[in-house]
Amino acid sequence: MASLAAMSEETNGRYFGILHIANEKVEKILKENEDAVINVADEVQYSLQSPATVMEALASELQLNPNTQGYFAAFEPNYFTSKGYFFEPYAYWKANHQLDTLDVGSAKHNYMARQWYQDALNSENGIWSDPYFDEVNNGQVLCSFVSPLRDRQGKLIGVVGSDVSLSWLMERLENIETRSNKRGLLNIKENDSSLGFHIFVISKNGTYIAHPDRKRILKGNMIEYAKLTPDTLDDYLVKEMLSQKQGSLSMKLDGVRSHIIYRPIENTQWSMALVIPELAFFGPGILLGVTTLLLILISMQTTYYFCRRTINKNTEPLKALADSANEVAKGNFVSALPDIKYNDEIRELRDSFASMQLSLVQYIQELETTTAKKAAFDRELNIAHSIQMAMVPAVFPPFPERHDIDIFGSLKTAKSIGGDLFDFFIRKEKLFFCIGDVSGKSIPAALVMTVIHALFRTVVIHEEEPSRMVSMINQPFSEDNDQMMFCTFFLGVLDLKTGELSYTNAGHEPPLLINDKVTLLDVTRNLPLGIMADQAYNTQHIMMDKDTTLFIYTDGLTDATNIDNQRFSRERLIKTAEIMKQTDSEMLVNGIIQTIDAYVGKAEQADDLTMLAIKMK
Repeated sequence: MASLAAMSEETNGRYFGILHIANEKVEKILKENEDAVINVADEVQYSLQSPATVMEALASELQLNPNTQGYFAAFEPNYFTSKGYFFEPYAYWKANHQLDTLDVGSAKHNYMARQWYQDALNSENGIWSDPYFDEVNNGQVLCSFVSPLRDRQGKLIGVVGSDVSLSWLMERLENIETRSNKRGLLNIKENDSSLGFHIFVISKNGTYIAHPDRKRILKGNMIEYAKLTPDTLDDYLVKEMLSQKQGSLSMKLDGVRSHIIYRPIENTQWSMALVIPELAFFGPGILLGVTTLLLILISMQTTYYFCRRTINKNTEPLKALADSANEVAKGNFVSALPDIKYNDEIRELRDSFASMQLSLVQYIQELETTTAKKAAFDRELNIAHSIQMAMVPAVFPPFPERHDIDIFGSLKTAKSIGGDLFDFFIRKEKLFFCIGDVSGKSIPAALVMTVIHALFRTVVIHEEEPSRMVSMINQPFSEDNDQMMFCTFFLGVLDLKTGELSYTNAGHEPPLLINDKVTLLDVTRNLPLGIMADQAYNTQHIMMDKDTTLFIYTDGLTDATNIDNQRFSRERLIKTAEIMKQTDSEMLVNGIIQTIDAYVGKAEQADDLTMLAIKMK
């Protein structure tokens, strides 16, 4: 039998592709949790008023991420004096998928003495811990991504992290299927190891993190298994994987002669390997070769027989049929076909050709109809876009007779129509304004945006208290929200005589206050519109001094990504605003748009971009 090392480049590339797909799926899962921890850190940073607000922030974020086992924060000694030396709030999903919270920090659970805590404190972007058995909820096997936690002044105050269930991770791997092996890669029975291939993952010290033999997970070590055999190739494989290298080799693994392809998992110290038994290479190849040879022999025999029988009898009908085919090729789809007297293969070919003629005519008709329908649909979308944009203020300055206020706004949809909105209105020397971001995109989001815009225009005529206005918008929207869509929303009322700003936030991004410096407006974390009909909202107040600009935006701005999938981020937005803090509202908005366009480059716009700048002059 040929050596595995001599297998075709195409076959080798196919199995490298299988490992690459599995590796990318694991890296994607881990990257999603890393990004989620960054968001959780932001929420905790803005919830440091008390231990209770920190716990609420963790629970709120966990509700939005049902695939994450839990979020936790661990603080430096005596950070909250009411909690004493230890404080480690933890929000997690119980076995019955009910959300629960508790403080797990104690002298018995001294997290400050754990290696993961010290490593995370000293890291820049966070670290992945080794897998471990969960002490809180039924002994699940978890691994955690832990990142340093800082307060608003940048002082290091502890760490924040997320827990990922290895069972959930393995379920994702088990769903990977390939054309070469129709069975799940990790669903190979122990006595079936020579009939299919599988994947396993080890940690930085050789412990099995994922393996088709569940008994090995966290309890078996690849180094120890290698010591049990006299073969040195398995020792070499362990050394290569622990050194975070990638490659391939042929050897006997767990008693089966196999080909192993291995590579590290990015941003971790883990390594993944794909194990393909010899039978997976040569068994299908031999079967395919024999089948192909038989088909060739049968085809040759059949061709010889029919060619000899029909060439002499059917030369003229074939020529006539060829002439008709040439006419059809020129575009004459209704060209007459010759009448074949004999009910033989030529007659069948003629009938098939007639059927093809009919299908071509029908296809051309259907294509014309489909093209016309698509053109009509595109026109309707353009009309819908025009109607939607007509609902958003488009004339600036909107109040040219007033010299005490400077307003400019912009809305750029990701699709033909979108779900962002902003609006403003002056009544009794008060400026009423709002901005919102509906979940989802295209037509459903646009319909919800229209409803919320109409509700805003209705309540602003009768009410002046922001919290009551938001409640009056939220109640009818939530009660009729069968599709479970929601909208983050910010509503403000600016007294143009006194400069007092009253506002209510419903799960929206914190606006920027821009004067001689740029700061985030203090906002209360409330639920977005559409989730709970009886949600209570509160009103906050500040005084806006002269030459102060309030900059409100949707998360499509900070979440805009470039071709390297890197977010624009709130930090870049603040730096851009600091550069342009002396400009008027129009220059500020247009300058930020130009900065985002330059950052995103050729990357496709994924979300609506909406901005509204209000400057007290």
